[in-house]
Amino acid sequence: MKISKRWKRILSSGLNIVLIVGPLVFLAIYPNLPQEPTSYSESLFFSLLDGNYPTIRQAKDAYEAGEIEIAKITLKQYYLNRPNDTNYELVCYNLTEEMERVDLAIQRIFTHHSKTLQLHTYPESETIIVNGREVPNTNWHDNPYPQDDEWIWQFSRWSWLEDFARAYIGNIAIGNISQAEIYARECIDLITDFIMKEPVGSAYTWRTLDSALRLQRIMTVGETLRYSTYFTPRFCFLFLRFIADHGRFINDFHKTQYNWAFMESKALLRLCAYFPEFTPTVDWEQEVWDTLSSVVQNTFYPDGASREHALNYHAIAARDVLDCLEIADYYPHLEGPLTLKDSILNSYLFLLHNTLPDYYGTTFGDTRLKYLKNYLGQGSVFYPSNPEFSYFDSNGNAIGLIPPNLSAYFKDIGVYNSRSAWNDSDALYSYFDGGTYGEFYHTHQDFGSVQFYAYGRRLLLDPGISSYTHDDYSNYFRQSYSHNVILVNGKQQSMAKPYDSQWTAGYLGSVARANTKDYGDMWDREVIFCNFRDTKPSDTLEGTSNSSDLNRYWVVSDFWHGKNDDLTLLWHLPYANISKLDENSKVIAEFTGNNNYNIRTDFISSNIGVYVFGPWNSMDIIYDGSIEEFGQPYGTRADRTETGYFENATTLRYQGVTGDSVSWFTVHYPAEGLPDINVTRIPFIFSENTYSDDSRGNIIGNVFTVTTSQGTDIHISLANPTENALLTFHYNGVEYGFKGQQSVLHFNSSDDLSQILAGNLEFLSADGLHLIEKSGSSVYIDENNTLEALTIQIGADSSVYVGTSLVPFGLIPRWNNGISLGPQLLEGNF
Repeated sequence: MKISKRWKRILSSGLNIVLIVGPLVFLAIYPNLPQEPTSYSESLFFSLLDGNYPTIRQAKDAYEAGEIEIAKITLKQYYLNRPNDTNYELVCYNLTEEMERVDLAIQRIFTHHSKTLQLHTYPESETIIVNGREVPNTNWHDNPYPQDDEWIWQFSRWSWLEDFARAYIGNIAIGNISQAEIYARECIDLITDFIMKEPVGSAYTWRTLDSALRLQRIMTVGETLRYSTYFTPRFCFLFLRFIADHGRFINDFHKTQYNWAFMESKALLRLCAYFPEFTPTVDWEQEVWDTLSSVVQNTFYPDGASREHALNYHAIAARDVLDCLEIADYYPHLEGPLTLKDSILNSYLFLLHNTLPDYYGTTFGDTRLKYLKNYLGQGSVFYPSNPEFSYFDSNGNAIGLIPPNLSAYFKDIGVYNSRSAWNDSDALYSYFDGGTYGEFYHTHQDFGSVQFYAYGRRLLLDPGISSYTHDDYSNYFRQSYSHNVILVNGKQQSMAKPYDSQWTAGYLGSVARANTKDYGDMWDREVIFCNFRDTKPSDTLEGTSNSSDLNRYWVVSDFWHGKNDDLTLLWHLPYANISKLDENSKVIAEFTGNNNYNIRTDFISSNIGVYVFGPWNSMDIIYDGSIEEFGQPYGTRADRTETGYFENATTLRYQGVTGDSVSWFTVHYPAEGLPDINVTRIPFIFSENTYSDDSRGNIIGNVFTVTTSQGTDIHISLANPTENALLTFHYNGVEYGFKGQQSVLHFNSSDDLSQILAGNLEFLSADGLHLIEKSGSSVYIDENNTLEALTIQIGADSSVYVGTSLVPFGLIPRWNNGISLGPQLLEGNF
């Protein structure tokens, strides 16, 4: 590669700056250096055409004989007579709107990122002659909106070019040929002007990603406009050489990791499919397959999640792999490797389990609202025998058996998903991030963040907003302040890594736990999804699986292991009318001296009660925050009008002092109407000490009851697992004993034990009588047991389901009699 003298001087003087700025910025703007030669020479281009096509042979012979114009005329004849490629057909849905956009584009006025701006012209002359016609002297790479680099990047991808093509075919369809030809002329002049001014590799106009996306639109427009009278032999040559220039540039400079590599590979393969008459495409195709095979390995974890930690970019990358295989299947001269499909399966399973009941995805990292139904449909086409995807048809509609797993843990990224049902739009769904910090630009400072969904709407929000600008608004959404986490001494996280994590799940719920020492001392968060049922769910398409559910809600237990610190707990909800609960009726008992600020929402549909118990001195309900008042714009969700941003939010900000190591918990209870729930702290004994108020602190753990009209649940979440020490608690005069770390018992309204969700259950005792105990993998029920434990009929035998196990170090799904009554761990190989 030859670099001009001017750029050698720039590189020499700026070397230290480049080294300081580092690889991240370089990836964002590279390549922006002029490359020489800038384009295929005319002679080289013709020499690389495949002479096995008879008409192309004639064009090559004419060129070699020095008959340049005849060669270009013959080349155009061949291009016009090629069969139509239906993959590049456009549809004009609204001619009026298309023409309005094109009329502005002719004036060099374009809209990107909700900003409508006019491109600059060069100061020496406002107009120039292109194709014998006077046109604006357009400056293609100076950003008219320098506050946001994304504007010029989006412009350079040329989505506006297809507006010209749609306006052209729309006018053809109504017989307005003269207007159609005007749009064809203006479009061709724009392309020609760019070719003449912007040599390959120059400035922002030739970033590899933008060039790849532009290439696909250029091919589409060329296929559409090739019958126009303005599509001259000269322009036909320029057009074909232009797409060839893109191909060589992308082949030589494409990325080798993350979403850019996938999109660039797909664009290059589409060129190989579209222009096989250009002989270098044979080598370019092999480069595509080699790149995709390696980039899948270095972009995705073994569990299928993207190392970028952003679902939007995960979805793009995974889809592009299968899109490439679809392209290869459509065009006989292409052939994709069989192993590539299997390598991306886990990534599609990750998409499946991060799809909410409304078919939108979870929003973590730089991810806006993304509809995933078509992705699930594509998965069903490529993996028809996989039980996870047999639930869907090619359009993503539910048609078959349910996926076998209600819950999933992806250990490499550290994401935990749980749902109450697959076939119910009102089902509950939860997401918990207990994993490592991502490896690239699109990750956020969000360790420990949770997202909750119920009754058709999101109830606990994560913004998932991406932006390349660094204004206060954009910075806010990348930082911990906008996520459902804690802040320590007012500081956000700094690329937090998990110190330990645990997970287990069953049909009655799931438990996920992870901690980090990012704050110096350790913050430990446990997310419990309670999905109590009176029978094993029968997820069929004929009815909802949650019709007999007893209780469904979430508990988030937090533990602070360390010194005295100021804590801030953040919960982000949709913008809502919020009222404090009547503490006299809703809080039966509380630790003396602690202030519990509990609220409920009043949405039009699907409300949530947030019951927060902890070391709080105050709570702010913030609708419209400000940096001046809160240090960050808490409460704001979307003050922009772009498609994909969420509604405005309400931030609940709890503030308090730890008073040394401390624990606290929050109960999130969704309801179709106003939540009706009582949360009660209850006394318990640990190591012969009684804990009923704050005289001994609450570092031991959270022991409390959740009571509704459908029953009462007793929760035990300990900061550390018990070993020899037995934790006992009292309920209605009966004493129960546990060893372990997390347990939940459900009592029906008559106080009979009807279901158990127990972690590391050594035994359940009542007045000294062991009612249930386990030995190894077997569970024994005492013959004198009068409690109604949940039983599931399996053949002629009855198996007792005792829930799940959360042990200090390890991930253990609970089995009974060799039959799995809960989902399996999802760890790379499914």
